[in-house]
Amino acid sequence: MEGTPTAAAVSKARGRLPAAVHQRVFTTGARSTPTFGPESYAFGLLVTAIDGTVFDLADTARTRAGFTTPTGGRFPQARMVALVACGIRWILAARIASSGTSEQALADDLIGELQPGTINLADRGFFSMDRWTRAAATGAHLLWRVKNGARSLPARLVEVLPDGSALVQLAESDAMLSRRRTTRADRGLPRLRPTLARLVEFTVTTRDRAGRTTHSRYRVLTTLLDHHRHPATALAALYAERWQIELTYGRLKTTLREPGARPRGQTPELAHQELWALLTVYNALVRLAVTTAVDLNIDPDAVSFATVLALTRAHLASQNPAPCVNCGRHDPDPTTALLTAIAAQPLNRPIRTRTGPRTNDNEEHNVPAIYLRDNHQPRRSTESRQTGQS
Repeated sequence: MEGTPTAAAVSKARGRLPAAVHQRVFTTGARSTPTFGPESYAFGLLVTAIDGTVFDLADTARTRAGFTTPTGGRFPQARMVALVACGIRWILAARIASSGTSEQALADDLIGELQPGTINLADRGFFSMDRWTRAAATGAHLLWRVKNGARSLPARLVEVLPDGSALVQLAESDAMLSRRRTTRADRGLPRLRPTLARLVEFTVTTRDRAGRTTHSRYRVLTTLLDHHRHPATALAALYAERWQIELTYGRLKTTLREPGARPRGQTPELAHQELWALLTVYNALVRLAVTTAVDLNIDPDAVSFATVLALTRAHLASQNPAPCVNCGRHDPDPTTALLTAIAAQPLNRPIRTRTGPRTNDNEEHNVPAIYLRDNHQPRRSTESRQTGQS
């Protein structure tokens, strides 16, 4: 069959393709990871982060029936929670549902993707005793922020360590157990076993361009208990790498798509299909950027994602839709030609804030000032009553 398929033909063919196929394509490709360089590791562990975002969808009766429209919102929304390798912003795994499904519920389904040899970062909305226990059981190490409220951390102080961090024993409170039993619809669930963790408390001081100073209090909980091998200052700085997943979502929603653009699919199935395809394309572009960085022996941040996207679009637009076969002409491999074009572009000045145990040179790397608790005394909330999130 000759000729270029019409837009109508492509649309009809797409409608016959289940979204599960696109999900399988993404999942298979995501498992074939690019090269992880030194920027991807801390303490010899691959640094990952988990977080969520939402996407506005086409405003049709069918998408409104399949996806929740938030109160006061204009469009039905899909929610995505992803697991990202922070060093190169590669999406390792993802879950997609209606925005009526909470980030925590999607994260619960994603926890099984955590792997030994990694350290996972998560914001304060994800901690619960149950979720922490299951995530730690995967063999991955954890560095999760917890809320500052007195009842947000079900912990008993065990020991204050010389670096200002503290060993604490996490124990499920009566309120947490009741909530978990209600959620699981099983009144016979036993109480979770107490577990030892390490709490690092610090203040981050930042100054904006207008000279205004902001002080933010952080508490992070970790499974890394050895303060000699994993100093509190290094852990506090490492937590800043969690921002890489926010930059990943920025690329997905703003760079790869036009700002404010919504998936065109008019049905829930087509919306799911388009979001999985978006993740597949995103990772393909990251692979091109990382391959170029490895070839040039440079930091992946030096390769502009926007430039990779523009060159890839131009490259695809220039391709003959019906390439000559056995015509005696030896055209260069198209991927090689694209990589060559990317490598020839001016490099970015890496903007990543290099943090954690890789360096202590805060001034050179523009790391915000981090101050650990200076009196080596735990906050009273560490010894609070056994209440908190489930």
